[in-house]
Amino acid sequence: MPEQMRLDGPYLAIAVLCERVLEEKDGVLSLIRIVERFNIAGPSASMQPTVVSPMLVIGLKAGMFRGQAMLEVQPVLPSGESRPAVRLPVHFEGDDDRGVVVMVRLQFLVTEPGLYWFEVKLFEGLLTRIPMRVVYLPQPSIAPGGTGASGPGS
Repeated sequence: MPEQMRLDGPYLAIAVLCERVLEEKDGVLSLIRIVERFNIAGPSASMQPTVVSPMLVIGLKAGMFRGQAMLEVQPVLPSGESRPAVRLPVHFEGDDDRGVVVMVRLQFLVTEPGLYWFEVKLFEGLLTRIPMRVVYLPQPSIAPGGTGASGPGS
């Protein structure tokens, strides 16, 4: 894509993960519980694969751009490995301040703790990266009739 087109739009307005989105009768959106960190509890010492389900919200403003574009969201694992991108067609029309908001409920399988990224791309160029930190919290097992205490002095 020519450099001049990028300077004229589209522009990134918002890119977040949240718990849910409310849309009022007048079309105004409220993003509820913007999240960047997921704490996952489990009984074992190592994390088992788990699905997290945040809402992905990406808002773009047209600027001078008009027409179709392909928005891509590519997950990147803590190891640096990229997963296949989700491709979402978007259409820009109307005034310069008009745009599009893409809302997608993710069903994302996390297999390890660490920092995941969602790379947001338009015209094959990186717009931004959305972080998602996964923390694993092993829970001590409590034997029947026990207190769950262990170690010296218990």
